[in-house]
Amino acid sequence: MTAQILSVDLATIISETKKKAPDIRAAAEQSLQDLKALPSTSEAQLAAACKGRQPKAIGPAVSGLQRLIVGAGLPPERLKEVLQAFQDCTSSGLDVQLKILQALPSLLQGYAEGLEDKLQFIIVHICTALQQVKNSAVSSTASATLQQTISSLYEKVEAEDEAADDIAPIEGIAIGGESIPVRSAAYDAYRILQDMCLIIEGQQPQFLTKASIAPAFGLELIEALLLNHAGVFSDHLEQSDLLLNRVMPLVNSCLAERYSFTVTVRAMRLLCILMREHLGVIHTECEVSFGLLNHIIETENLQQWRRALCMEVFRLLYSNSDLFIEIYSRYDLDANKRNVIQDNQALFVRLASERPALIGLGQSSTVPASKDPDSSKDQAVLGAEAAAGMIGGDFGVGERNVPGISMEWSFMKVPCMDQLDKPDAPTVPETYLYSLVLTCVNQLSDLLARVVLPVVMHSNRPRRTRSPSQRENGENNSEPQQPPQVTQHPKRQSSIRSNRSRSIPTNPLDMEGHPAHGAIKVVASVIDHCWPAILATASTFFNAALDTDFYRGLVRGFQKFTQVAGILRLSTPRDALLTSIAKFAVPSSLLSNESVVSSPTLGVTATGVNSRSRGFPFPMAEAFTSPESATSARSRRSSLDATLPTLTQRNLMCLRALVHLAIALGPILAEAWSIVLDSIQKAHVVLSASQTVATAQDYKVAHSQADASGALLTLGSEISAVESAITRLFQSTADYPADAFRSLLTALCSLVQADGRTETQTPIKSLQNLAAPTKSSRRVPSVSGLSSNAIIQPEYSHFAVLKIGETAAANLRRLSECREDGWDMIIATLTQVTSSRDLEDRTRKASADIVTRLAAEICITNANSSEETRQDIQQRAFDALQRQIRALPQSSKDVFDTSDADIQQMVLDALHSTLDHCGDSIITGWNLIFEIAGSAFIIKSDRIKSSVAVSEEGSMSDLSSRPLSAKLARSSFASLQLVCSDFMSSLSYHNVLTLVDLLTRFGQQTLDMNISLTVVTHFWNISDYLRKQIPKIQLEADKPTQNGDTLHKDQQAMSHVWMTLQQRLAKMSTDERADMRNSAIYTVYRTFHGSREQLSDQALSTHLHTVLFEMMKIDSRRYANINNDENRQNAIKGYIKTSQIVLKGYERVFEECLSTIQDLADFEDVWQSQLEVLAVYLSTDSFAISRDVYAALKQILAAGLPRRKMSDTAVAKVASIWARSIPRGPEVDQEDSADQEKSFVAYIRCIQEIHRQLGGGMQSSQVDLILERLYDCVSTCAISRYNNDIDQVTELQNEVLKTYKILLSGSADHVSNILDQLSRIIRLPYDALASSSGSKGPTFVALAKRAMNLLPEAVAEHLSTIVRSDKDALSVLMQALIESVRRQYTWQRQGKAPFLWQAATWSSLSMLRSVMTAANSQEPKIQSNQFYRCVIDLVGAVQAADCEDGPPDIAVVPDETFDLDAVTELRSLVTRILDSMNNLDDERMRYIQILNEASTLHASPFDSSSESLSALLGKGPKLLSDVRPGRTYDPNFSPRVRMCYSCFDELFDLATSANLIAAHPDGKQVVGRQQALLAPIAHQTLLIRSSIPLKRYVADQPLRGRMPTPMSQRLELLHILQRIRELDPGRFGATD
Repeated sequence: MTAQILSVDLATIISETKKKAPDIRAAAEQSLQDLKALPSTSEAQLAAACKGRQPKAIGPAVSGLQRLIVGAGLPPERLKEVLQAFQDCTSSGLDVQLKILQALPSLLQGYAEGLEDKLQFIIVHICTALQQVKNSAVSSTASATLQQTISSLYEKVEAEDEAADDIAPIEGIAIGGESIPVRSAAYDAYRILQDMCLIIEGQQPQFLTKASIAPAFGLELIEALLLNHAGVFSDHLEQSDLLLNRVMPLVNSCLAERYSFTVTVRAMRLLCILMREHLGVIHTECEVSFGLLNHIIETENLQQWRRALCMEVFRLLYSNSDLFIEIYSRYDLDANKRNVIQDNQALFVRLASERPALIGLGQSSTVPASKDPDSSKDQAVLGAEAAAGMIGGDFGVGERNVPGISMEWSFMKVPCMDQLDKPDAPTVPETYLYSLVLTCVNQLSDLLARVVLPVVMHSNRPRRTRSPSQRENGENNSEPQQPPQVTQHPKRQSSIRSNRSRSIPTNPLDMEGHPAHGAIKVVASVIDHCWPAILATASTFFNAALDTDFYRGLVRGFQKFTQVAGILRLSTPRDALLTSIAKFAVPSSLLSNESVVSSPTLGVTATGVNSRSRGFPFPMAEAFTSPESATSARSRRSSLDATLPTLTQRNLMCLRALVHLAIALGPILAEAWSIVLDSIQKAHVVLSASQTVATAQDYKVAHSQADASGALLTLGSEISAVESAITRLFQSTADYPADAFRSLLTALCSLVQADGRTETQTPIKSLQNLAAPTKSSRRVPSVSGLSSNAIIQPEYSHFAVLKIGETAAANLRRLSECREDGWDMIIATLTQVTSSRDLEDRTRKASADIVTRLAAEICITNANSSEETRQDIQQRAFDALQRQIRALPQSSKDVFDTSDADIQQMVLDALHSTLDHCGDSIITGWNLIFEIAGSAFIIKSDRIKSSVAVSEEGSMSDLSSRPLSAKLARSSFASLQLVCSDFMSSLSYHNVLTLVDLLTRFGQQTLDMNISLTVVTHFWNISDYLRKQIPKIQLEADKPTQNGDTLHKDQQAMSHVWMTLQQRLAKMSTDERADMRNSAIYTVYRTFHGSREQLSDQALSTHLHTVLFEMMKIDSRRYANINNDENRQNAIKGYIKTSQIVLKGYERVFEECLSTIQDLADFEDVWQSQLEVLAVYLSTDSFAISRDVYAALKQILAAGLPRRKMSDTAVAKVASIWARSIPRGPEVDQEDSADQEKSFVAYIRCIQEIHRQLGGGMQSSQVDLILERLYDCVSTCAISRYNNDIDQVTELQNEVLKTYKILLSGSADHVSNILDQLSRIIRLPYDALASSSGSKGPTFVALAKRAMNLLPEAVAEHLSTIVRSDKDALSVLMQALIESVRRQYTWQRQGKAPFLWQAATWSSLSMLRSVMTAANSQEPKIQSNQFYRCVIDLVGAVQAADCEDGPPDIAVVPDETFDLDAVTELRSLVTRILDSMNNLDDERMRYIQILNEASTLHASPFDSSSESLSALLGKGPKLLSDVRPGRTYDPNFSPRVRMCYSCFDELFDLATSANLIAAHPDGKQVVGRQQALLAPIAHQTLLIRSSIPLKRYVADQPLRGRMPTPMSQRLELLHILQRIRELDPGRFGATD
């Protein structure tokens, strides 16, 4: 048949490729020919060959049949024959067997339709036969083929079900007395499965008569069928009947009999599948199975793997909620059936305690031992906890070699039920069963929670259709709608949840219409019947050795079980479970041990509002152990107390679970709150009395640093988690309904009342009272072993206070809305705690902190409420704060300890925050506010009382100015600052007086300078406020009485308040602190100037006498009281700044109010007294004060002009003070010379103003004194290091020059004296340099130049007066100027142009012009020869500048040009003077001599030009005939060549000027100079001067030979010869 198929295919290929692909066509034809040449073989022949006994033929035959089957070449009618052939060949060789196994899958796939009835049985027989072969490959392949065969059969059943309408049943099966029709495939499946069960049980099969199936493999086949074809067993009754009557008995028999591991594990797996998928069919047989499972588990002497398999079955059961509910419903709820779950839970109890030593059962849970302690994380945790007996020690908690349950060795990597490939049972860990018990318990808890919790959460979820306002008001189905709430601050409203928004959770048992109601009832039954067993089992493991993962799972499961019990309102199991977990959270052994009570308590400082930045809102909820963060507190602990036990990590896990349960069940806990609070309180006691974290250094002794740090981190995180949970617990109370909240609050307050000790109780008595609680109080935790020690007592009180605070913080809105909701109870309880000194300081601080926060918060959150609501709330809040203050002693610092200060600090900070955030919403309680603020000061010793109340007049006279502490003062003052800035308009007259009185005390205190300075600022602001409220400040004789009006309506009262404020400020100016004094004085003057226009005459006079003048007198008296010793200057320095401020203000007051002051009746006396005060200031030896005094006097004198000048008498008094007191002070240097200069400037300006006021009324003696003082000031004043008076005069020098001008412009009688002083000023640069010894000081160069510039105008204006004066002032001036000219190159401090010598030259020329102008007029001439000699010396000084002594960079040519211009004019003036006066012979001789000396170009020791002129003229002709010896070197010549030639030419002109009239080249005649008196002298001098170069040439030229004459000598000789040539001898006089 195969050949026929191939032939047809090849023929088709040949026909298709005739033309397109000849090569393919040729290949196909060749193949066809080869095929035809093969011998013909049929399927029958191959089958016959297989049945034969020829081994050589069997192999090829089977191979051929296999190829036919694979290629689908086997006719269907030959299937039976081929299968029988295969069955006959099963005993053949390995190759044949493999070929058969290879053919069967293809046969099942390709001929599935034909394989039915007996053919299926044959295939099963073939597979089972081959499965028995010892070869593993053949055996395993046969097993797989058998599984595939049966699976394909069930697939056919599924296919038949899909095509049920097209396939008719072929047979009927009797089930329960009925005949069930089945189709072909279903019938085959039924028969095969039935026979398989019979074969596994060892019975005779009906159809598979030759099959042999191993039990393990058979069970595995059934499992595969149930997993892959579950629908067939569910839909076919015959298959379900097999499960009930064949499969389940088979499984039960496997469980009952001790089969091998391979059979038992498969039977267990099959049982799990049957329970999960077909429990409804097999439930009758399953009851037997559950009984067998429990029996196996309970039988201790059975193999561990059998018990482990049974436990794994229950583990699967507890992990499936639907299966669990169904099993419990079918068995445990049916009274006629055996309890499966309850029996199993009871079995767990017995199993858990079966081998206590194995699981490390003890008094508490421990960490199991590890094979490698160094590498185990649990051991690291254990080591950290057990270091130095912290957890272990005496309590047996941290033993190292304890067996137990751990994930490391108590679990199997592969569960027994999944180990199908192992022929032998695996080794089961000893504690594997216990780990499975734990797992089952945890899974049961998860299962119950998954059923109940979603229902509760869904039922209590708020409806989305509700508006935010409805949610805020707490609208829900279980509670009526609440009234609208008062509008909150927008930033705070969103952060405050409604205290009625959470209703009591609905009991799921009451939700009958819910789909899960049946399951919920099952859960309730499970809890109600199984809780004792679960509690017993969990209790056993809570005290066993478990690793962290197991312990966490146990705690989590126990928590869920308890939560479900609480939600279902099962109070008995709930309370029992809560009590148990509370016991595990805080073991009784910790509290009963003596080490707890003997340990010192931690000195935790309660932090309040004082530790935070001022400003609400702030969180009120405190940390777990103290108001201070517990984590930061633990981080500061540096060592471990080895004797103090504490809670372990596992205790903390249980405690956290308990707290989470309280959070979840809070509204329905009712009486169970005592259990929760009891445990939390005990935990608080233990943690507070011991260290909670060991340092890594202690742990390094036995462990590595890495393990220690990890362990500490784990323990610390657990503590933090507990603290966070407890905080959330009390925060969640904000959502409680009213009844639930009231129950909790009553319990907490009762706890404080029971634990709090009154002043008459002793600690021991209080503890005895705790042992017998009354019916009205909550059950107090029993504390065994503490009958004689009360160290626990403060911890209980502290805990209660903290939790009240947290509860109040979470329910702030509730408390503020209604006083009856617990406000009075909380405040009264906490105030009692605050006032009790028998309690610990931290407890008292925590109590005060809570009260202050509550008071501040309710005011802030209700700031926008109605006026009536605010009034009630504010009165309550301030009253609560005041009660805290009154509970503290305030007599002195001695009895006011640190804790009292901290409490008062909290109150003051709360007051500040309230004022800060409430703004203008404060409408009541001002007396309470000021009383609280005044509590920062010590009460006077003679007026000690419990509190300080504000008097009727607003005074707080009982308070001293000594604060209890600087910190309290700052906090109290901060509140007053807010009052001053924001609440002035709300204060009455008496309130303002009280405020001023308090501010005065704050200003006088000496602990904090900033406060005092700020008080002054507030006084200024208050003054401005009062000034704006009244149009005129008027003072009456009597003080007004209180008439009920507010401040802004009572102008008279405000005027008195204003004046009182000014007087308080003036009093503050006497403060010993400089900054305080200065600030007060500044403010006095500023407020005065700001209010001056509003002051009446009486008010102004009162203010001047009682404030301003009095303040000035007090300031001046300070200096009189300073002793004249070496420390006087240091003492003065401390008051200088204050005096300067006083004087500046004094100056401005007089400047602005001078007219008003002059109108005073006693002005002369006032003025005299004020001058006496100023005289005291001037005697202080302070330049700074002197400066301000004279500046003030000058300004006062000038203030009267031009309106109203002061009287001459008043000015004369000022002049008298000026004359007596020149500014004095300590020695100054360049660093601090500014004050000296400014003082002298003010001194000089003052005399300028005095001179202007007095005019010509000053006497000569006064002017002389002024001149002398001017010179003293300018000559003695130092100059700053960085100033320079070479090019620019200083301020003082400028004022001195200005004064000289003023004096020169006055009376002419003093001109000579003034000129004498100016000559001294001109010499100052040289005198100062000579006296300074080279030190840095003023140069006076610019001053001298400016003084020189004053001279020409002064001389020209007053020349006649100068000439008539007895003093030769001009000669003195000329001498001073000549000195400057002579120092042209020898004086280095010349400054910028014009230089000092140039200014002197210019000034001299200007004065000579004035003299010559006066000489030509009718004015009297100068008769002093001294003056003319000075003039001749001036000419000589200008002509004879010594360049050799000057600096190397001098500009000779420009200077020479300047001198030539100047000397030209000087010669003209001098020759006129000398020729016009006959009594000047010596002067004329001197003038010709200096011309001769200045004309010398080459100086030589052999020349006679250096001799005096009279000596030269005496030698006569002999001098002309003497010739010196010759020389050949080049002589030096003067650098001022032009000046030499100019002088020589001038000498020629003088010599030839007698009777000489020169004619102009254009023919015009001009009259030449006539120097008849100078010509003879000049003529003789000229002859001598001209002979010098001639004789030099005669002497030197023979020696020079052909060498040229030096150029300078040659030019000089040529010039002289040229001028001699111009001479006309006939024109000389007869004497020549």
